[in-house]
Amino acid sequence: MRPLVIFSATLLASCAEREGWKHVFFYDADGDGWGDPATRTVDYERPPGFVWGYASPDCDDANPAIHPLAEETCNLRDDDCDGDVDEGVTVDWYRDADGDGYGDPETVLAACTLPAGYLPDSQDCDDTDPEVHPGADDPCNGVDNDCSGDALELDDDEDGLSDCEGDCLDDEDAAYPGAQEVCDGLDDDCDGALPGDEADVDGDGEMACEGDCDDTDRTSAHLNVEVCDGVDNDCNGIADDACIVCDIAIPNDFGSIQEGLDAASSGAVVCVGPGTWSGPIHFNGVDVTLLGTRGPLETIIDGGGDADGEGG
Repeated sequence: MRPLVIFSATLLASCAEREGWKHVFFYDADGDGWGDPATRTVDYERPPGFVWGYASPDCDDANPAIHPLAEETCNLRDDDCDGDVDEGVTVDWYRDADGDGYGDPETVLAACTLPAGYLPDSQDCDDTDPEVHPGADDPCNGVDNDCSGDALELDDDEDGLSDCEGDCLDDEDAAYPGAQEVCDGLDDDCDGALPGDEADVDGDGEMACEGDCDDTDRTSAHLNVEVCDGVDNDCNGIADDACIVCDIAIPNDFGSIQEGLDAASSGAVVCVGPGTWSGPIHFNGVDVTLLGTRGPLETIIDGGGDADGEGG
């Protein structure tokens, strides 16, 4: 039994010299803190020049700039050892096959530097024709030469003429050279000018060709109410015929419709001038006539659905 005791003591002494578990280490040839798994060794302690082998391995142990925590740069190398080369750092370049200085958006190449025959521009709409590119002259030839997306020679309104053939309003099929001028506020015949009766000079919402008998006076328009002011307000050819006398004028006498109604006596006429008048209207039980003097185009009375329904 004695030799067994001696053997056990020797074994215990040996274990005391090597406490713990063995570990995996990789040799770090380039000194960047990351090792090459091809140089793997197992030992109780880290040998000189080795690093712990549990971390991600170095994919190029001859270059200290390449390791798993390196920043990926555009250099045709896998700097961060993730298995991809130049991911997220390349530039898109576009083929300029016709040499007009504009690239084809459909032919793209991702690279670090400008490849021959490519450009950073991607605006060419026809890379087979050097006469077609942004900024090119756009003659009447059936081609979108300037890549604007709208060839001037297209007849958009199908009236028989295109923009470059003289159609001044190619979205209006009634407007083209030689068309009949009608009362619509448009240059229908494309002569570059509107007839004098198609301009709303006084800004009352009505042109002379629509019935405005005096387009220099906002109080005259065929939708206006005839008031007793010596003017043909409703454009029927007679001034002050069956005219209405305004007892209270808004905004001349009061700043709001309600103020005028509050001051009105029974049978009074409250006339409201041009503008949009909003807010509750209460007649307070008094028989009052409320009217807009400029017609519905210029006088808009919006009681907000809160009128009390009393009055005239």
